[in-house]
Amino acid sequence: MKEWKKCPLFTALLMSFAILTMAGLWDTKIEKTEELSLMSAGTSSNFGMLAGEISRAGGNFQEEYEKTLSENLPVAVVLHKWKTGAYFKPSELLKKENEEKKDEDIPVIVLDPKPTESDPQVVIAEDNVEGEVENEQKEEILPEPEQKEEFTTVDVDYFNDGVFIGDSRIVGLQLYSGWENASFFAAKGMEVYSYFDKPYIKAGAVKMTVPQALAGQQFGKVYMMIGINEMGTGTHETFIAKYKEIIESIRQQQPQALIYVMGILYVDEEKSLADPIFNNVNIKDRNKYIEQMAEEMGLYYLDINEAICGTNEFLPKDYTADGIHLKAAYIPIWTDYLLNHAILVDSPTA
Repeated sequence: MKEWKKCPLFTALLMSFAILTMAGLWDTKIEKTEELSLMSAGTSSNFGMLAGEISRAGGNFQEEYEKTLSENLPVAVVLHKWKTGAYFKPSELLKKENEEKKDEDIPVIVLDPKPTESDPQVVIAEDNVEGEVENEQKEEILPEPEQKEEFTTVDVDYFNDGVFIGDSRIVGLQLYSGWENASFFAAKGMEVYSYFDKPYIKAGAVKMTVPQALAGQQFGKVYMMIGINEMGTGTHETFIAKYKEIIESIRQQQPQALIYVMGILYVDEEKSLADPIFNNVNIKDRNKYIEQMAEEMGLYYLDINEAICGTNEFLPKDYTADGIHLKAAYIPIWTDYLLNHAILVDSPTA
C-alpha cells in the first residue's frame, strides 16, 4: 500500500480527484469554449494547471470557480483572467448584454435629415428623466412693415418752400391758385422725353431746362404732374422708365425734399370717347404705372381725379372748356385737395 502511494502518477491522480470533488466540477457547466479559442478545459490535467496558476497568484480558487458557474463561463476563462487581467466572456453572453443596454435611457439628438428652405431645422431631444420629447424650432422673425405717413391738412404757408413741375395743367394751377409763395417750373407741352434737354423755363430773358432751374435753389417739397402730352408717344413702359430717371435726378438735386407725384387728370366724356389716344382708358393705365412707381420709390402719390371727378370717370363737362384743362373757377377744388393731403415731417434739430 505504501509503495503504490509513493507512485508519482497515483499521487497526481489522487490530487486531481480531490480538487474536482471539492469544487464540484462534475457539474455539466464545465464546457469547452469555442469563442475564445483558449486551452481546453475538459481534462483534469488542464484543470490542475488552472488550480496551480490561481494558487500561485494567491487567489481563492473556489471563489473564482463560482464565478464561472454563475456566469456560465468555462474554467479556461478564469485562467485567462489571471494572465491578462481581463475577464473575457463568451459571445452569447456579450450579445445578451448588448441587447440589454439598448433598453437603457440614453439621450438622443435627432436632426431632420432633409431640411428645406421653407422649414427650419428641427432638433428633437429625449429627456433622460421624464422621457418627453422637446421640439425646438427657430421661427423666422420678419421685419414689421414700414409705417406710411398719413396725410394731414395744412395752410398755404406749407408751400413756401414748394415747387410745382409739369405741363400746361400745372400752368393753370400757377395762374389761378393764387399761391404766389410757391415756385412753378411749368410749361405748355412739357413731357418726360424732353425734360432734360428742352429749355422749358424762362427767367427773364434767360431760358433753361428744368434741371438747370432746380440747381439754383433748394426746396422742401416737389410736386409733379406730367404725362398727358406723352399719351401718343412710346409705351407705358418707356414712359415710366423716363419718369423714374427724372425722379432720380430730382432726388440728387433736392435730397431733403418730399416728392409728390400727381396722377394724370382725366379728360371729359366727349374727348375720351372720340379720341383713340387721349382717352381715360389710356390715362387710367398710365396712372397705374405712376402709382406703382411712387410705391416702389417711396414717393407720395396724389390722385386728384378723386377730388375733381369724384365717382364719375370723366372730367365734368362744366369744369372744362376744351375737355382737357380746368376752368379757373374750378381750380380751388384742386388746391383744397392739396391742402388736405400734405405730409408733415419734424424739422431737424441741432
